[in-house]
Amino acid sequence: SDSTEVFYTCLDPLVSDGHLDPDGDGLSNTNEVLRANPISPCIGDTDGDGLGDLVEQRLLLDPEMHFMARIALEGILDPAGARALQGALEQTTDARLAVGLLSSLSERRAVGAVPAVEAKLRGSDLEVQRAALLALGKIGSRESLRVLETTKPDQRLTSTWEESLLIAATRCAATDRPAAAATLRRLLAEASPPTRGAALVGLGNLGELSAEDWHRAAAAPEKHLREAAVALSASGGH
Repeated sequence: SDSTEVFYTCLDPLVSDGHLDPDGDGLSNTNEVLRANPISPCIGDTDGDGLGDLVEQRLLLDPEMHFMARIALEGILDPAGARALQGALEQTTDARLAVGLLSSLSERRAVGAVPAVEAKLRGSDLEVQRAALLALGKIGSRESLRVLETTKPDQRLTSTWEESLLIAATRCAATDRPAAAATLRRLLAEASPPTRGAALVGLGNLGELSAEDWHRAAAAPEKHLREAAVALSASGGH
């Protein structure tokens, strides 16, 4: 519309220029403006993250191209790669694309993407929720651990949630040992037997396992806990 063209100074309301690309990002004016989340037809990198709009808007959100685009960004050390993946995650409503983007963000351990990942966790698609839980676990920051701690997952995702909490606590231990130990103690008390065994080992590795916890595990009816207690004794973790 003319009002849009007046707003963007690189456009001319008196000329038919919808097919043009004044910012040289590979996207036409029409493609950039007429979308749910418009981007500037005048700036090749609208969000200023170091990656052009073509990569973010076309490749990462293209059902045919997104796989290669996101795999390439997984290996780029520049923070712009994580920002591009996060931006695509925030925009997409396609469950398959979201699952892939969540996987890539987890591989990058993109701490800044936690709010976007949490938003997908609160959605209704079960597989996207599963991917979001795993991403939060692998990101392993204090914030991702907090999100997992306060989440009540769908019953069908309980084992994934426990696994993600365990991974997040383990990765978070280097920067927030008390928080990691608290999560491991919760898992030891409440989780399924295999996860409780892993939490026991985790507490032992942190030097946070009490003699009472160890004796209780060694005498437990669950095989996983007894084996974990024996393994700790053999390794000197207790």
